[in-house]
Amino acid sequence: MSLLVLAPMAIEGAALRTGGRILRTGMGPERARIAAARALAIDADRVAIAGLCGGIDGSLRPGEVVCADELRIEN
Repeated sequence: MSLLVLAPMAIEGAALRTGGRILRTGMGPERARIAAARALAIDADRVAIAGLCGGIDGSLRPGEVVCADELRIEN
């Protein structure tokens, strides 16, 4: 199985040690749209998104892992 990891910033991609391919997406909605189009051209069985969670919740500490419990797709 092949893995594609989407990482918004270079530091996030550099922190990952994966056997898969890392695609740096950039930040923001426009860059996300461009990255999604680029990702469609990559043959992968699995896709993951890895990033830092700056500003999500003031109670989080550096190094904590945050895992999504839902996925929203908006048009």
